[in-house]
Amino acid sequence: MNAAKLVLTALLSFALCQPAVHAGGFPSLSGQAYLEQAAAAIEEALDRGDPGLVEEFAALSESGAYATEPLVGKALKRRVVRLATARLASTADTASAVKRRLAAALTRLEKPPQAPAPAGSHAPIRLPADEAAHMRLAEWWYINGHLRDDEGREYGYELTFFHVRPGIFFVHTAITDIAGGKFHRRREYLSPLACRTPTDRLDVVYGKTHALTRGESGRGYAIRATTDGGALALSLRPLKAPMMVNGDGIIDMPEGTFSWYYSMTRLATAGELELDGKKFRVAGLSWMDHQWGNFVTLRIGWDWFSVQLDDGSDFNIFSFRKGNSAPIAQYVNRLDGAAVLTTSHQVGLERLAWWKSPETGKDYVTRWRLAVPGHAPIDIESRLDGQELPRAPFDPAPGYWEGKCRPSSGGVGGVAYCEQFAYPR
Repeated sequence: MNAAKLVLTALLSFALCQPAVHAGGFPSLSGQAYLEQAAAAIEEALDRGDPGLVEEFAALSESGAYATEPLVGKALKRRVVRLATARLASTADTASAVKRRLAAALTRLEKPPQAPAPAGSHAPIRLPADEAAHMRLAEWWYINGHLRDDEGREYGYELTFFHVRPGIFFVHTAITDIAGGKFHRRREYLSPLACRTPTDRLDVVYGKTHALTRGESGRGYAIRATTDGGALALSLRPLKAPMMVNGDGIIDMPEGTFSWYYSMTRLATAGELELDGKKFRVAGLSWMDHQWGNFVTLRIGWDWFSVQLDDGSDFNIFSFRKGNSAPIAQYVNRLDGAAVLTTSHQVGLERLAWWKSPETGKDYVTRWRLAVPGHAPIDIESRLDGQELPRAPFDPAPGYWEGKCRPSSGGVGGVAYCEQFAYPR
């Protein structure tokens, strides 16, 4: 694909993207934006003589992945068939392996899709196998953390790898410098040529600067990332068993979809942080989410919290909503100090203070009180108001607020992160 076409496609996707997100921070695309970006990625692959994304799309279509997105799936299928047919017609070598693979993928696209699996029949999460990527429409790996350097200065960080099949990759990185009062951020949209997300192992690599892999000797995890004015390279070691969100790791999503979802709620963290050219040794505590499923166009708002209390309790709390309206779904997951999981579908969410972004004019909450069943109320306060990741050129995701916070519950402190989107206040 030539540069002009790539820029035009990215700008069109940016213009058409609708506010659509869900817990864990996955910014879903509008149907049109998804169609344009997926088709552009497939065309780029065909231009370099690689039918892999056409094969991937054929497998997704055949599996019934588009059952909840039938119009999007049919429209993309028409585009892909036209692109692949034109490529076959323009290739003289009838015996080439590439041409045979492409023809086989087109044949698979002619098959009727399988019926979607009935509710309750979804395969359970199995780790470590499910740390790797999945053949689903949407997936992301999300990490946040709370760090201190040798001088006691505090930092927060967020790193999220997004993959929307076929062929859409973007990554968000942010570092919060509490003492300096600065928020370093970066949002990048990447070519499939620059990324890898294999399905047989955890080896998530986006470009030359962002990665999530298994740690040395397969123990724990290693991450590296860069942001405007900053970078990090950290090792993460699990201190608790994984949290299977909603008890079994499967949650109902708005608009008739579902998702697999687990969290690594307490990860001992150590490594190096760089800010404005200066390097610091850091240590602290991190959190990791991994979520995947067949959805593209979820038009909702949300509030999401990861809370790690000093008594060893960890909370994953999120609430779906339409704008400022009443919640349409809520999830409370608590993993206590003994790693015993309790779940609920009710949380009282009181919004006590607001901040208006001078950059975008959007309103965000900066202080909350959460009423959680069977537990003392949790008060949460932002450590820095300006932790917004506004929309960026070429990135299909809408803007949102993601920030380091301080919790308190019944006299017990800790650390927290909050994520919020779509307050039309």
